Amino acid sequence: MAFHILIFIIMFSISSITYSQKTWIVGVVPQHSAKKLTKVWKPFLRYLSQKTGEKFAFQTAPNNTVFEQRTQSARYDFVYFSPSHYVRFHKTANYNAIAKAKNKHIRGIIVVRKDCVMKNLTEIDQHHIGFPSATAFAASIIPRRVLKSKKIPFKAIYSKTHDNVYYGVANGFYHAGGGVVRTFNATDPKIKDRLKILWTSKSYPPHAIAAHQRVPTAVIKKFRNALVSMANNAKTQQLYINMKIKYGFEPATNKDWDDVRRLGIDTKN
Repeated sequence: MAFHILIFIIMFSISSITYSQKTWIVGVVPQHSAKKLTKVWKPFLRYLSQKTGEKFAFQTAPNNTVFEQRTQSARYDFVYFSPSHYVRFHKTANYNAIAKAKNKHIRGIIVVRKDCVMKNLTEIDQHHIGFPSATAFAASIIPRRVLKSKKIPFKAIYSKTHDNVYYGVANGFYHAGGGVVRTFNATDPKIKDRLKILWTSKSYPPHAIAAHQRVPTAVIKKFRNALVSMANNAKTQQLYINMKIKYGFEPATNKDWDDVRRLGIDTKN
């Protein structure tokens, strides 16, 4: 009997060591440049590693297409991505929502230069509009849908990141550009000051933080609990405020993105 107990203790210890020694990859959708994302996400994940005793490593991708390929192949253990990405990859790659920004919704925008004479969407007629990618949810899919529903012709140009869009509009490469309120507020102030918001979409559920089904429940629980508890400490609050997330995180479930599912969006096109 004592022998069997000893074996159980050894096996349990080995399992615990395996979790603590493994590095869990956290993928982040490339809304900004890798340099900018690294600056805010590395300290964020460093805190989560210290809080949980697990090791979390930041990764992004050079563009949305590569990010989607990596997510589809389940390269990431945890991932932060758009509402439409979550709906798609929950179904095709076995990612399950665990958290989302508290009291927050995502809103798409179309921006123009401050000196632009356009006052509404109808005046975009035949103009070039910059978007981060064809599959960016609120920054591209939603505004393009609205423009098409209003029968407003336009030329879409894809420029990889939200920051590239804002830079392109400010410097006259595009007549207008698609983004979201959060990334617009986070972009270079020198660029933002030269732009204005022409149009804002309705609100949708925010980006999801999801875990792949292979990640042990115990690790997911520690990760989620650490996220949620960040709001209780002024020092850790700054880590998510740097990400332009105002109120921290709350637990999330798959049904929180049902509104997006009802849109029937095919993010592969």
